[in-house]
Amino acid sequence: LLKHFSAAWQKAFNLNENHDNFNIITLPKHLAVNDPSLLDIQTKISAKPHDMLLLALPAADARIIKPFLNVGTPTVAFSNLHDTSTDIALHAVRFVEIPFLLQPNAEFTKHQNSITQQNSNELLRWYALGVDALSILVATQHPSEKEVIINGLTGQISINPPAITRQPSMARYTYEGITKE
Repeated sequence: LLKHFSAAWQKAFNLNENHDNFNIITLPKHLAVNDPSLLDIQTKISAKPHDMLLLALPAADARIIKPFLNVGTPTVAFSNLHDTSTDIALHAVRFVEIPFLLQPNAEFTKHQNSITQQNSNELLRWYALGVDALSILVATQHPSEKEVIINGLTGQISINPPAITRQPSMARYTYEGITKE
C-alpha cells in the first residue's frame, strides 16, 4: 500500500523516484503510548523541515503520535480521524469531512429521521454517499450542456460532462470542538 501511495503522489506531482519532496514515515504495528519507537519517529520527522504533515492512520494512532509532532507544522488528515466531536489530543489537526457531518442545515434536516439508527460516522458517510449517488443519477438522466451543481450531503458536486467532481469540506479540531473551515 505504501508503494502505491508513493507512486500515486509522484505521478500527481510529476516527481521522479529520487525526489526529496516528501517523506513517508511508517508507524510500528500495535503502537502504544509508552512505545520507545515514538522518539525515533520524532527524530525522523524533525530531520528536515516540512510544509505539512499528512496523517494517514486511524484516530487512535493519531492521538498517540500527535504529541510528538511539531505544533508549528500544519497537520492534515482524512475523515477517519473524525470519530468524536471534541478531541483535545487532536487539537489543530485539519481534516476533510462531508458537510453532512459538520454543519447541520435545513437541507440536511429532511434526512434526520433516516439517520437516527446509524450510530457511527462511517455509516453516516455511506448513507450520504448513497443519497448523493441518487442525486447524480437523476441529474445525469437529463443531460445538460451547462454545468450542474448539486449541494450534496458529501460536498458540492459538479457535473460537467464527462467529468463529475466533488468538493468536500475542511474542518479542524479546536479546544471547543470541531470548526468548519
